[in-house]
Amino acid sequence: MALPVTMYRWDDVGAPQIVDGKPSEYMNVLKKCLVDGYGSKESLGWTVVDDIASPPFLSLRNNISLGGSGGVAVFSALDNVAGTNIKVFGCQDYASKDSQSRKSYYFPISRNSSGEYLNNRWFIIGTGKSFYFFAFHEYVYNASKNTINTNICISFFMGDIDSLYPNDPAKFTAFSGAKDTMTTNWTQSVFYLFGESKPLNIMLVNQLDGTDAGLPASLFSVFGNYYYVQGIYDGPANITALFPIYICMGDTPLYGSSSYQNNNFPYVRATLPGVFVANSPGHRGEAMPVIKELDGVSYYLLPSVNSQTGCCWINLEEW
Repeated sequence: MALPVTMYRWDDVGAPQIVDGKPSEYMNVLKKCLVDGYGSKESLGWTVVDDIASPPFLSLRNNISLGGSGGVAVFSALDNVAGTNIKVFGCQDYASKDSQSRKSYYFPISRNSSGEYLNNRWFIIGTGKSFYFFAFHEYVYNASKNTINTNICISFFMGDIDSLYPNDPAKFTAFSGAKDTMTTNWTQSVFYLFGESKPLNIMLVNQLDGTDAGLPASLFSVFGNYYYVQGIYDGPANITALFPIYICMGDTPLYGSSSYQNNNFPYVRATLPGVFVANSPGHRGEAMPVIKELDGVSYYLLPSVNSQTGCCWINLEEW
């Protein structure tokens, strides 16, 4: 069942703000969007599992009543000093702050720096089952271009993937571009994966029998591993088709490994919620955020990076 999508923005009336880049500020943004709501916007309907002030720790469960798997998003920091990175991961099973299983890779939320390089222009796009979190700094956002170039910004997916298998017991995961590291780099981002690289081995997906045995998964579309076009395309895109992105087991672009030809690890597992790749690049020369109506539906264009032009769009109406 498709769910309605909400886009939350730092410039909404009543939206929580990132002032210093403390872990508690980012966690407050997440809690307001996913659990509490703000201004005239209702929340996505997630629930709080743990909310600890010191050191900052937040865990949130997706909405089971809306078809969510009950997976939990975990955000943990060592202290609440501005600039302290937050450790982020998703898990299908959550027993306590110190005990989880069927987990994703972990990765950081980084404020980047202070002043005009503070990642405080944030967006959350999501449903009761999954969401994307992006945050940019003023230097990038005010450049009037839909690109982060080689700047460090925040980007990650969290929640249920759209499994192709009924009653899939292990749909909850997360990815950002960084894998089991707390270091930050512009190449460790969703933007880089879709804008200049190949999204191979970017997430862990667990077995269909429910056991705790995660293996790497990669993203593929009708265009293979590429989600961008070489070169800078500032003008409008001549889009005539949008294609889903498939989550396939394995850490290479090669198909055929015996590890993924069984009932527990079928090669093609799911589609990525809400994201589609277009058959034409463009709009890199427009100011953020680039939101267009394609065939009567509103979409958000992921920013490009470096010297290429990305082609990935997020549906803003329903997943």
